[in-house]
Amino acid sequence: MRRLLFCFLALPALLWASPGPSLPPIILASRTHVSPPELENDDGAKALKMVLHRLDPERAIFSESDAHRLIERSERNGFAGPTGLIGDIASTYERSVRRSLGILDSLDRGLPAEALEELELQGEDFFPEAELRLRWARIVRFESMKRIMLRNLPETLADFRREMEQNGAKTEREVIRARIDNLRNSLNPGEGLANHIYFLYCQALLTRFDPHSSVLSEPEMMRFQKSLSESGESFGLVFDRNPLNEIEVGRVLPGGAAWKSGKINTRDIILEVHFPQKDRTIYGADYSAYEFQELLDSEGSREAIFKVRKPGGTLIQVTLYKSRVRLEQNIVNGFVLKGKRKIGYIYLPSFYESWESRDAPASASDVAAEIVKLRRDGIEGLILDLRNNGGGSLREAADLCGLFIDVGPLFFGKRGDDIEIFKDPNRGAVYRDPLLVLVNEQSASASEFFAGTMKDYNRALIVGRRTFGKATSQSLIPFPDQLVRGRAFLNVTTAVFYNLQGESHQGRGVEPHIALPAASPFVYRESDLPHVLDAGSIDKRIPFERLAELPVEELRDRSEDRVDSSPVFEMIDDLFDELEPLLSMPDSVSLTTEDFYEEMGPIRKALRQMNAAEEFNVSAYRASLQSFDSGSADPYTKLLFEERLESLQKDPYLEESYYILTDYLQYLDDSENSGKGRR
Repeated sequence: MRRLLFCFLALPALLWASPGPSLPPIILASRTHVSPPELENDDGAKALKMVLHRLDPERAIFSESDAHRLIERSERNGFAGPTGLIGDIASTYERSVRRSLGILDSLDRGLPAEALEELELQGEDFFPEAELRLRWARIVRFESMKRIMLRNLPETLADFRREMEQNGAKTEREVIRARIDNLRNSLNPGEGLANHIYFLYCQALLTRFDPHSSVLSEPEMMRFQKSLSESGESFGLVFDRNPLNEIEVGRVLPGGAAWKSGKINTRDIILEVHFPQKDRTIYGADYSAYEFQELLDSEGSREAIFKVRKPGGTLIQVTLYKSRVRLEQNIVNGFVLKGKRKIGYIYLPSFYESWESRDAPASASDVAAEIVKLRRDGIEGLILDLRNNGGGSLREAADLCGLFIDVGPLFFGKRGDDIEIFKDPNRGAVYRDPLLVLVNEQSASASEFFAGTMKDYNRALIVGRRTFGKATSQSLIPFPDQLVRGRAFLNVTTAVFYNLQGESHQGRGVEPHIALPAASPFVYRESDLPHVLDAGSIDKRIPFERLAELPVEELRDRSEDRVDSSPVFEMIDDLFDELEPLLSMPDSVSLTTEDFYEEMGPIRKALRQMNAAEEFNVSAYRASLQSFDSGSADPYTKLLFEERLESLQKDPYLEESYYILTDYLQYLDDSENSGKGRR
């Protein structure tokens, strides 16, 4: 804290004495980033193009001449006079939005016949002003058809045609009114339009540093802090808007309704939310992240059905009930998988800790408490599920490592020229029996440190998919930004991490011992993002005591035989093949009822196969809540437990993990009986 306070006090001189572009967030990032790049003049023009895309992702607001004039100015001036450029963008955007409002208002009386032709989806070019009305009409038509298609998944063309005839015009009006409201609100962000665009511009420049460095305005920071409050009821979600203009889950609050459901994770996309008590549906595409957050928080209905798209492309529906975010108990819950063996199961969606108090719950201590309860139920092994765990507190990752190893170093952290050794802070282990860690492509950051350390020590079997590949951490630095005459917050990458051999999983991920089939082609990792840091390696080694080698090859062979003969994994493989052609977006989409239905055929087929896969039920075990808490939950928590248990009974990846851990337990029994080894 003292270090952060010093930075805050020293920043005015630090910032304003700097040469180069007079953009405080960029100056501060250049001085604090772990590996700052040299910005070139053309980076300003590239940043402007990103800002225009964020303001107008569908290329329907700015005209071709508007965009070209701004880009030419930026290319001509580079970083010179950025405040003048920001003012020009703001005034151009305001004028363009008002033009769009007039167009949408006229379309409310009916779409022109040309709107039934096709909508261009690909390309970076903006359109001449004379074509913007038709562009908006086609966007409205496309959004309406998409909503009707995804809402009902009509079986036949006749069904879709009937839905369009009955609800098409009404849905078009709903889309138009929502777009009008969204555009009006976009002119009045909390920090003011010019300041909002200034922060977008700085954010675009920060992408040159790495994918995770960012800047927040004071209103954005206040919104984030408000989302962490325990004072009111909420669904326990914090939202961002991604570059594709979608509502993305930025944080799942520990102890909240979404957390307890176990179904919604960071990076999920919220397509729509339905409030059954009012028979009202809101769509993520219609709102900014701030507006969407405010709408959900202020909505009087306590029940909502979220339609969610997972990073793998799967569509799910999740029913949540508003509740207070309670940090005092039941953050992590343990389950027992009873079959040939009794296996414990814990799902950890993120590594959390309280900012305010060290006495408040934290992920490692909560997992330890659940392990104690599970051992009372006589478990023989434990599965720790870190799928879709986007990370969190590194201190908690280190503490969690300490639950499973006696003592020793864990990993290295490099800040500038300084290299720090992260060690197990507590001597002794809470759990010494067989452990399996389940990961996937969205297991990132702190979850990768944990999985990598367990792999280095031979302490656990790592099963699933190669992880995301983020081995960096960020520091949040407040600073006074005199250009906006207020505070701002820089979230900048300040450290890179390495394993005990001096290698980093940055950009590469952690390879599992035993790989399971991919669930979908729609996944991305750190290496797919722009300007990913290259961590290289460090010439640093430290001795540590590994446990005995795991029988990976034998267990892998058995797993592969099961997967190859599994009907459900065959179905998943077929689904993968069906989805793969959809990886590349088409250049355009037809907007006639017949052609649109035909073009959506692969998506309908894939969604039906997803639904069919959900009908699968595991046969290896029956899942139950650990007995200590089974009778003490309130009615709503019991409902969430029931839904969670149902999902555990439909998870083929968890079933295969259960089989692998059962095989390992049998291997240990056989080794002990033959005198070759012991647990």
